[in-house]
Amino acid sequence: MFIKMPEFTTAKSAVSKIKSNSLIVFSGMQLNRSPMQLVYELIRQNINTTNKFSIVGTPNPIPMDMMIGADLVSEIEFCFMGYRYEYGFFIPKHFRSAVEKKEIDYIESGAYSIMMGLRAGAMNLDIIQLKNFEGSDLLKIKNKNLVCSKDPFSGKKVLLRRAVKPDFALIHAQYADKKGNIYIEDELNERLIAKASKKVIVSVEKIKEKINKNPAINSFFVDYIIEMPQGAFPSSCYKFYNYKKEIIRDYEEKSFTQFFNLHII
Repeated sequence: MFIKMPEFTTAKSAVSKIKSNSLIVFSGMQLNRSPMQLVYELIRQNINTTNKFSIVGTPNPIPMDMMIGADLVSEIEFCFMGYRYEYGFFIPKHFRSAVEKKEIDYIESGAYSIMMGLRAGAMNLDIIQLKNFEGSDLLKIKNKNLVCSKDPFSGKKVLLRRAVKPDFALIHAQYADKKGNIYIEDELNERLIAKASKKVIVSVEKIKEKINKNPAINSFFVDYIIEMPQGAFPSSCYKFYNYKKEIIRDYEEKSFTQFFNLHII
């Protein structure tokens, strides 16, 4: 019996597998455990090209906004674009500008809608019902991923959501073991996005020989693993480091080119 094993590799090699027009999803939430160094590598490899990517966003604004600032996004589906920290509450500027200038296509969905779309993708379904949302205002917003239909069995109106099946999930975690299992100390939605995605790239703070607890993501769902200390920086990684407020402030105050030359290049 063949058992799929992930490849232990470099960020440069793994990220090079992400081709133009791919649909990408990122791990983390707000300023916590975003796969920032993988995002930096994706930007380095594609900036000043004609390549474009689609992004489906859990509440993870900075990676999405950086990709927009680098002019690498054609479409985004999101549920919330903002974050609060010591310097106040911010709506990411590149996202806001791109929407106002109609430079990207965007779909504003509820978090429940996106999570259910990922759940459908994880179960290899094409559609899934959003229960108890038939009378909501979701359908008043332009959203190609939602449709109201008639249940052929009950005759009642139901709200259906198109499955979300990302081409790539980019995830940062605390640990991997030598077999390729992924261990997350503050698991959020990573198990779900890994199962829903066609390919999964994971950066980790440390690779250990063996970890005596159940993994958050089984090695079967992982394609590439990179040992990358501070892989979430400047966002935080629980038990390793806090977010770096000074760099986030830099991001808000500087142009993307200035920030790229200072922190990414």
